[in-house]
Amino acid sequence: MVYPNLQFSLTHNDEPLYQLKPTTIRQRIIAIFGKRSGGQLNKQLYPIDVDTQLVKLSGFIGDPAASCHRDLMQYFFVNGRFIRHKLFRSAVLKTYETLIPAGQQPTFFLYFEVDPKSIDVNIHPTKTEVKFEYEQAIWPIIRASVREALGKSNAIPSIDFDQADAPEIRVFTGDDNVKAPKVHYDPTYNPFKSSARSSNSDWDLLYNGFEKETGYRTSDKPGINNSGEQKKLKDLNEFPFRKGAVLDSEIECQSSTHVQTELLIDDKAISNSSTANLQLFGSYVMLNTAKSLVFIDQHRAHVRILYERYMHQLETKKAVSQTLLFPEELKLDATQRIDLLGMMDDLNALGFQIDIMENKFYVNAVPENIGEVEPNVLVLDLIEN
Repeated sequence: MVYPNLQFSLTHNDEPLYQLKPTTIRQRIIAIFGKRSGGQLNKQLYPIDVDTQLVKLSGFIGDPAASCHRDLMQYFFVNGRFIRHKLFRSAVLKTYETLIPAGQQPTFFLYFEVDPKSIDVNIHPTKTEVKFEYEQAIWPIIRASVREALGKSNAIPSIDFDQADAPEIRVFTGDDNVKAPKVHYDPTYNPFKSSARSSNSDWDLLYNGFEKETGYRTSDKPGINNSGEQKKLKDLNEFPFRKGAVLDSEIECQSSTHVQTELLIDDKAISNSSTANLQLFGSYVMLNTAKSLVFIDQHRAHVRILYERYMHQLETKKAVSQTLLFPEELKLDATQRIDLLGMMDDLNALGFQIDIMENKFYVNAVPENIGEVEPNVLVLDLIEN
């Protein structure tokens, strides 16, 4: 099927099984596999011809009706040689996922032409498995090409403007005079002018009762008197904030690089009963000590706690694992397999349990409290980082 221009014959027990004459790739495929589909394979093959900077893809894919349980007709060829490639096969199967019944396999004969320097043929003793340099980029090209071929053949829903019932789309020829669109607006419209708007003096009504609730005048700012001088808070009860309130912008952390900042309030010790813990701006926690208020960055504190916990687990080799209901298989290439094998000791110390069965990796357990993160995604991210 790679060189259809060559004549080929196969004889078994003095009986000729195949007498193949020079022809095209399509006719060579039909001559070999045509009998398996009841003579309908010729009508069930759809061509693919895509040329990109990374790969040139050609060949044929089968109609969903040509799928079968066995006698698979699935072939990849690269630069004139037969190969097997699980990742590229998954791209084709993903496209047929909703088109064929579960358990059946689609038909495809795909030919790749790439730069010989971008592939490695020495990763398997039989030379049938090939490593591509741009596998992740070629994967969507394969899926898009297969989907396009199925769409052109009406095997899947598509938009086709060449059909008889398609709407008429007029083409501008320049013969007719087209008026330029104009914008109409009212130059006298003013959204800020309204007879129902209250006067400036009415704004004072909004502050009624505010002085009684806070205990200080609206002209005052926390810690600042009318003359602009700094004043001390002799008692925390004078601090104009309640539980759950947000502090005024006058109180700032000394530096964004510091995890915590202290605000001294006189030399007088503050009792725990005189105030409650506050959360500021949704990011900081304010705690009182004997002579100060301490501002703690919640996110950085959480990260530090996790860091100390994981370091302790790595040192003591003691971690609590959560067993998965069903083990999840890791899809790894050759490089990722090597990286994962070098990380196995550290992953086990953190609470991961990864088993190797028949040259496949399975995640059986993960550390506790990892949230809603998918285990296979988490392990792949750790390998990449």
